Amino acid sequence: MDALSQGVLLLDPEGRYLEANRAASRILGLDRETLLAEGLEGSQTGLFEHGGAILALDEAPGRVALRTGRPVRGRELVWAGKDGRRQWLEVTAEPLDGGGVLVNFIDITRRKLATETLRASEEKFSRSFHGNPDSVTITRLSDGVYLTVNEGFMQTTGYGTEEILGRSSQPGGVGIWVDSRDRARFRELLHRDGKVLGFEAQFRRKDGGVLTGLVSASTIEVEGVPCALTMTRDITDLRSQARQLERMTQLYAALSHVNQAIVWARTPEALMDRISDALVREGRFAFAWIGWAANGEIRIASRCGDAQGCLDGPGGGESGPAALALREGRPVIENDFAPDGTGFKAAAAFPVRKAGEVCAVLMVYANECGWFGRNEVALLAEAASDVSFALEHLDLDAKRKQAEASLLRISTAVEQSPLSIVIMDAAWRIEYVNSSTPSGATPGRSPTRS
Repeated sequence: MDALSQGVLLLDPEGRYLEANRAASRILGLDRETLLAEGLEGSQTGLFEHGGAILALDEAPGRVALRTGRPVRGRELVWAGKDGRRQWLEVTAEPLDGGGVLVNFIDITRRKLATETLRASEEKFSRSFHGNPDSVTITRLSDGVYLTVNEGFMQTTGYGTEEILGRSSQPGGVGIWVDSRDRARFRELLHRDGKVLGFEAQFRRKDGGVLTGLVSASTIEVEGVPCALTMTRDITDLRSQARQLERMTQLYAALSHVNQAIVWARTPEALMDRISDALVREGRFAFAWIGWAANGEIRIASRCGDAQGCLDGPGGGESGPAALALREGRPVIENDFAPDGTGFKAAAAFPVRKAGEVCAVLMVYANECGWFGRNEVALLAEAASDVSFALEHLDLDAKRKQAEASLLRISTAVEQSPLSIVIMDAAWRIEYVNSSTPSGATPGRSPTRS
C-alpha cells in the first residue's frame, strides 16, 4: 500500500479505519494515527459537496459502500484540512469479499482548477462570441463550412443559422464574398501566417446588397479540426463617409480652379477649356465637357478626359441627361448611369444660363455608382452658376469693347474730317473742336467772342 501514489484507507465491516498508507497521510496532511482515528469524516476535518455543503457521515463513499454493498467510483468531493486548506479529491470505495471496504483517492485539485479555468474561459469566450456586435464566425479551414455564427453575423448579412450552418463560404456555397480573388488572398495569408489583421473586402448580403468589411482572423482547433475564427466589422458607412469627404475635397479644389478660370479667361472658349480641364484634373471626374445650345441641340465647345465613345460623333450632342437639362433648364442626375459601350457609372448635367436663358450645358461623368450626393450636386450647381456669371461678364465686356471701338472710329473720323466741327453745350460754350477748326475757337470759350 505504501508503494502506491494514491491514498488508500481500509475500513472494517463496522466502519472503523484499520489501515492508511503514506500517500493518504501526505495528500490529507494528517499523520497515520490521526487519520486512523478520525478518517475522512473527522470532527476538525471533513468532506464537502461541490456546492460547499458538508457531507453527511453516512453519505461518505466508504460508508455508502459498506451499507449498500455496491462500489462507489470516481466521486468528486472537497476535503477541508485542519489548516484550512481545501483540495479536490476523486474518491472510490470498493466492498471487499471478506467484509470491509477499500477506499482509495487521488488529489485532483490541479485538474479541477484547470477544468474550472477552462470552463470560465469558455463561458467568457461564449459571451464575447455571441455578444459581439461585429460578425464573428468559426469555419473549417479545409472547405470553409460554417460551424457556428453569432448574432452580429446574422444582423449584418441577413442570414439565419438554419440558412448558413453547414454551408460553405466558397463559390457554389453561400457565396458571401463579392470578389473570389479577395477570398483566395485572404486564405493564402491565413494559411501562411496563421492570422490576418485588417483585411478589407466586400461581402454580399442575403438581399443582394453589398457591404464593406474589415476582417481579422486566426487559426484555431475545434475538436482537433483546423478552423478559422473570423471577426468582420461592417465599415460600409465609414468608407462611404471617407469617400464623400474625398469627393468634396476634390470638388472644392476644382471649384477653386473654376473661379481662377473665371478671373483670367478672356474669351468664352478659353473659359470653357479651363473649366472642363479643372473638373477632370482637380475634381477627378472621368470625363467632362461643355456644349453650346443651338436650335435645341448641343455643340461641344470643350472637353477633357476619356469620352469612352459616349459622344455621338465629333462635336455631336449627348442624349439623356444633357438633353433633358437643356430642355427643362434644371440639373439632371443619373447615379446608375450605364450607356452602352462605356465604363461610366454616374453622370450629371447642369444648365448654364446667359441673360436668364439656357445657353450651354455642363456635363460630368464618374466611374462610381451613386457618386452624386446632395452636397456634390450643390457644389457643381454652384460651379455652373459661376460659369453663367462669367459668360454674362464676358458678354458685357465684349459689348463694352465693341462700343469703345465704335467710339474710337467715330472720334477718329471727326478729328480727321476736313470740315470744322465744333461741339458746344446748352450755354453755347465750346466743349470740343477738331483739328480743322480755326485756332481762335477753343474749348471753354464762346464762339461769338472767338
